[in-house]
Amino acid sequence: MDRKNKTKGFSLVEILAAIVILGLLSTIAIVSVNYILQKAEKEYYKSQKDEIILAAKSYTQDNRNSLPKRVGMRTEITLKTLQAKKYIGKVVDRHKRECDKDETVVQVYKYDKTHYSYTVTLVCPGYNVKKNTEDDKTGTIDIEYTGIPKDEEKIDYKTIEAKITMSDDDKIASYSYIVYRNGAEVKNSGDIEGKLKDKIILTIPLEKYLPGNIEIKVIFNDMNGKQTIASASKQITSKAAPECKIIKGSEKDENGNPKWTNKAPVEISVKCESRSNKGCKKDVYSQSFYESTQNATIQMEDKEGNPGGCPVDVYLDVDPPSKPVIDNQYHDIWVNKNYTIKITSVDKMSGIKQFEYRYPNSTRESSDGKPENEWHVWENSSKKAGDKTPFESTEFKRERGEIVEVRSVDNAGNYSEVSTTIIKIDKTAPTILKINNPYLNTWFNKAQYDANNNAYVVTITSQDNLSGISYHQYKYPSSTNSWKKYDNSGNPDESTNKEKYTFATTPFKKDRDEKVLFQVCDRAGNCSEGESYIKLDKTPPKITINNPYPNWFNKSAYNNNNNAFKITSTATDKTSGIASHDYKHSDESSWTTKSLSSSSTVKSDKIETGPYKTEMNKSITFRTYDRAGNYTDASTNIRVDITSPSCSISASGTSGNSNWYISNVTVTLRTTDTGPAGISSYGLGTSSSVSYNNKKTGIQYETQGTTWHGIVKDNAGNTATCSSGTIKVDTTAPTISLN
Repeated sequence: MDRKNKTKGFSLVEILAAIVILGLLSTIAIVSVNYILQKAEKEYYKSQKDEIILAAKSYTQDNRNSLPKRVGMRTEITLKTLQAKKYIGKVVDRHKRECDKDETVVQVYKYDKTHYSYTVTLVCPGYNVKKNTEDDKTGTIDIEYTGIPKDEEKIDYKTIEAKITMSDDDKIASYSYIVYRNGAEVKNSGDIEGKLKDKIILTIPLEKYLPGNIEIKVIFNDMNGKQTIASASKQITSKAAPECKIIKGSEKDENGNPKWTNKAPVEISVKCESRSNKGCKKDVYSQSFYESTQNATIQMEDKEGNPGGCPVDVYLDVDPPSKPVIDNQYHDIWVNKNYTIKITSVDKMSGIKQFEYRYPNSTRESSDGKPENEWHVWENSSKKAGDKTPFESTEFKRERGEIVEVRSVDNAGNYSEVSTTIIKIDKTAPTILKINNPYLNTWFNKAQYDANNNAYVVTITSQDNLSGISYHQYKYPSSTNSWKKYDNSGNPDESTNKEKYTFATTPFKKDRDEKVLFQVCDRAGNCSEGESYIKLDKTPPKITINNPYPNWFNKSAYNNNNNAFKITSTATDKTSGIASHDYKHSDESSWTTKSLSSSSTVKSDKIETGPYKTEMNKSITFRTYDRAGNYTDASTNIRVDITSPSCSISASGTSGNSNWYISNVTVTLRTTDTGPAGISSYGLGTSSSVSYNNKKTGIQYETQGTTWHGIVKDNAGNTATCSSGTIKVDTTAPTISLN
């Protein structure tokens, strides 16, 4: 009987996991073992060093001459000496190998008058100094300067000190410090016993060494003779300039405003106040000023050599403001409105107190009752020193055309130079005295225009007593709201502005029947308005003729509607309108007239003639007059032909028997037309749908029978057809055959 193997093995993942776990455990075990071994090694060599030091101390107690004689000195005792004197036995490393007797030494250091320190340098075959010796860290020295104010604050040297902090885990045996001022030694403490403290704090007052660049150097030794040195420097001085107080000058009024003057010199005195407790070289400093000055500086100096500038307000202004620059957008230009001007004057020192103005040539009084030729002040016209922004005057309102003078005054009483501009204000429109239109109540027509196209001119007479006539302009209110200016339509000489001025318009040339407005404007822009009426028509009426049969009225059209042929004449005139509408035929000597009322405003009229039924060939002329007397003629033809043309076909040749021709036959088409139009075209052929080929003859050769057809048409479009009947031709003789 078969038996199945039910034993199951480990998977690859499980085996790998087991290996990793074993590796981690072995690593932890190795690290732990190494740590224990290293610790045991350090403890072994420490005990060896302690035994050597104990032996050295016993040796020096018995041999006092082997000790250092002065503080800071060192002596060495070899292991060989200690072994020779029986103070210690054999010294070996952990592997039982003997340490070097000559290289293994004990250093004895005298760190104060009564105390010594002992250190061992161990040299053995299996001994690693770095591995078994802890780092011997140096001490620290911190030097801090206290009591010094920040930035430029007032300084008190009594409160300034140097704080020295010394620290060393190996104990401080002795120390000293030196104070330097500006590089020179000013204090040396000498050696001071440290009493084996691990921290010492000193405070050194510095007042007696200040001001100056202070440097402090500190040195201390630990109990093993290791030295620590540090230094720190600090510039300790009052860098701030001395303060000041004005005791004379810089006067102001009761409102706190400066009292400016233009009288030199001005003397200012100030008191000097040091920013430290050392004082100033002088208590009072004074200075005199002769030129324009506002912000000045009086130089001072304290006893530490710090210079200081004392700012003072002098309020001396001996320079006048700048000559005013006038911004007058209407300088020497007439306007019809109030306006202001802008004035720029700068005073760099005391500032503008006010702006003043006058009209030097005026004989009138101003609103305040003072003569206009005296100086007046613009209120609220002051400006600060250096202000370059323009001052805007009050409005100029009074009608005038004259010079105005402007000046500025500063707060010290100095006057600027005078500037001028011209004020021209005219608010009164011109007066139109007369408008002369020679054709005011009548029409101006083409014949008059052709005789002299400059004949229609309107003249305008006006007057302006201040600025004078500048230009004329016009517009037609029924067609536009825009004024159009006449060129060169004003008085070019302003000096004659009080005289009457007559202007002749440019000739009116365009057809129109409407009101015209005129404006007369002066140089200030004031305008007066007048009107007239223009009746100008130099365009003859227009005639449009509707002739439905401009060529011929034929039989076909007549049969369809014998009242169809009528002629219509339409007359139009856009300007003056239709006065009469006439016509006559070419076989008539007089006109048939259709008159319209003289008061009518008809712009279009229509006349219809006909119907034309009888045959004829003549013309008709239409004539139309407009109200201005212009007329137009227009003509058209009247052509009526209701008679059709006729045609016939003949044959010529040698006749035989039984209606046969025994020779070639000449076929001829004959046409006639009794109507007025006349023959237009014809055709001959053997087809019943013969075309207009303008053939009248043809040759028929041998055939059993052919019918010829003809067609004819007159110029009016009337047509007729004809045919020949059957034509038979046999030109070949019969043959005889004898048997």
